[in-house]
Amino acid sequence: MDYINRPPGKLISRQAMTLPATATPDSVDIINCCVPYWDERKFISAGGQYKIGLGYYIPKDAYLHDFEEWLPRKWQYRGEPPVPVLLPDMLPSSVWEANLRHMLSDEEWDRLRKFCYQAAGNTCVACGSRGEPHIEAHEAWSFDERTGIQKLKALLSLCPTCHKAKHLGFAQRIGLLPQVLDRLKWLNDWDDEMLKTELAKVQARQEELSKRNWTLDLSFLRTYGVR
Repeated sequence: MDYINRPPGKLISRQAMTLPATATPDSVDIINCCVPYWDERKFISAGGQYKIGLGYYIPKDAYLHDFEEWLPRKWQYRGEPPVPVLLPDMLPSSVWEANLRHMLSDEEWDRLRKFCYQAAGNTCVACGSRGEPHIEAHEAWSFDERTGIQKLKALLSLCPTCHKAKHLGFAQRIGLLPQVLDRLKWLNDWDDEMLKTELAKVQARQEELSKRNWTLDLSFLRTYGVR
């Protein structure tokens, strides 16, 4: 079996890089990388490549350690046992209908999401897709059970399929749950039983978070000039 080196001295099977037919990002021959425009020269100097229509990428037989800072999470070394690349959100039921886009002006939201896309080189930070056909911004939150604070931690650039994997209820409502579950299995190297186990954990965590009210902390936005 063909293997690719992972840092430090770790190996990942090329077989694990094969995508299911229902969840295929742009190419099976290359890895698209999350390269902001300010890192272009550094990426190219390291041996990365760029083509119009493909964006920044490396061949899948490249030594991935040289490009670790730009790799989508799927291709990063994730420890032993590997941590998941992507998990569905565990948002409490009290905030299911709330989202950052509706809290901000159109101008503020556009500025935030466009910077999010630029920082990831208009690439999905989870799977490396160039967007299928566009990129979306996803809000990442943390929950402090001691203080009751729900804190905005980051905005993530995700393709539509990976974004729906963060919102399984929405994926189910629009009839795309099978494709989204396939994406979760591929991203995280799960079989059906592991998928079932992990989703049960997510549901249990969500139910626990829903037992209380949460206070929003949006201080993260000050970094981008939003008060």
